[in-house]
Amino acid sequence: MTAEECRRWQRPWDLRILKAVEGAPFNLLHVCGAGIHLDEFADYPVTALSFATMPGNPTLAAAHAATGRAVVGGLPAKPEIAGMTEAALVERAASARREMRDRWLLLGPDCSINPDTPERLLHAVGAAARHAAA
Repeated sequence: MTAEECRRWQRPWDLRILKAVEGAPFNLLHVCGAGIHLDEFADYPVTALSFATMPGNPTLAAAHAATGRAVVGGLPAKPEIAGMTEAALVERAASARREMRDRWLLLGPDCSINPDTPERLLHAVGAAARHAAA
């Protein structure tokens, strides 16, 4: 969608839904794909933003700087994540943590992952994040 199409067709419905859940203790906006038009969503009343860090999209740090909100990311989405080694995935997580200086980051995939993604990969990232936070 273009930025104008986002404003015309998406924004009114998004804000209607977000208004209905404004009392929730946490809400997250996921904007899928490349060329996400961050400026169109920067003022949305959400706790965190999720999007794919790919060419045409901002970095995690740039999205946080532009919105002041927490960002979700650092890990690849399907199908890439399932084919990675534990070491490579842990390094991706560490890179995101360094980029965000361990603040305002909810470590997660760029988008969805398949249910059959090897659990050992997810456990390796979780263990590395817990160890680094200790």
